[in-house]
Amino acid sequence: MKIYGNTEVLSTLAIAFNESIPTLLVGQTGTGKNTILRYIAEQQKRTDVVRINLTGETTVEDLTGRVTLKDGNTVDQDGNVTLAVRNGKILILDEINACQPEVLFALQSLLDDDHSLTLPNGEVVKAHKDFRVFATMNPTSGYVGTKSLNKAFMSRFGVVLEVDYVDPQTELELLSSVVPTADKKDLLIMVETARIARYKLANDQLSFPISTRDLIYWASMTAKLNDITKAYQHTVMNKADSDKRDLLTILNEAIRESSSTSEYREHLETKIRTILDKLSCSEQTRSILRADADKLVNALEKVERIAYKREQIIEDVTKEVNSNLAKSRQDVKDIAQTLKEEALRLETAEKETYQKGYDDAKAEIYKKLGIEV
Repeated sequence: MKIYGNTEVLSTLAIAFNESIPTLLVGQTGTGKNTILRYIAEQQKRTDVVRINLTGETTVEDLTGRVTLKDGNTVDQDGNVTLAVRNGKILILDEINACQPEVLFALQSLLDDDHSLTLPNGEVVKAHKDFRVFATMNPTSGYVGTKSLNKAFMSRFGVVLEVDYVDPQTELELLSSVVPTADKKDLLIMVETARIARYKLANDQLSFPISTRDLIYWASMTAKLNDITKAYQHTVMNKADSDKRDLLTILNEAIRESSSTSEYREHLETKIRTILDKLSCSEQTRSILRADADKLVNALEKVERIAYKREQIIEDVTKEVNSNLAKSRQDVKDIAQTLKEEALRLETAEKETYQKGYDDAKAEIYKKLGIEV
């Protein structure tokens, strides 16, 4: 299993696992909360994972156990939570803010330092030394049937982690890996659609989140139907109640942006080829220059899809070019300068096209990346 992004969450979760600290993961649907927990278990070479999906219909007896008849006699039958506690399994309480208060109350002692569980018959079960407990939940806003956890219960989690969607470039890599038959241009449109939708969701302009899980379904269906719009309708739009028209508008916006990006890349590649063809150098040197120029084009293609710091990327690759070739060669410097100017032009053009909300979105991305602007 491979995990894309969320490195800080993973490192903190590994510590919590080793120290047996009850941990809560909070995030939108499809951000990979359960996948991350399964990955941590796999890294610890543990396969004994018990995942319980909690709902408003879940009862205390469902989790802890109940009295049943066996061979004409009444016997206590342990529930899945009790079995996990006794036998030292990894317990994942999924959608913990969807269950009733009496269920949370029954689970409360499980999160305390002694990790004990009191059964309806009065027995107190002490947790096995290998027992670990984790929980997941969606935000309360926009999810029917969920509610805020009370402070007393929330405080019993030693660690609370927010799991967000991965950045667009990482999401693109994930989709390419999971659906290798998908066309890269289609994947770029999908990632851009999700980026716009999430921005609108964060600003209360949309109520339906497009999750990474949705993108995987969308990519798989597109590869089979060879129709990105129809696949979008089946895997994304039909899940939304009141946002269908807005979601279609977002897709069209992403398609227009993708088309513009492709045209720009072709323009940039043509310009670079023209520069290289005019250079008076050996064919071997020209090939080296062309390879390094391609690196710059690929870097630009990435930053055109996401608001990374373009100038910094260009500077970094330019240094690599200059370190591999004669530093005195003016042609190398000309190529680097031309590409830098094109990157800046792109930055200006994008601001003009997406001025509304652009600066706020970019600032938020910079903040997450730890880049000071």
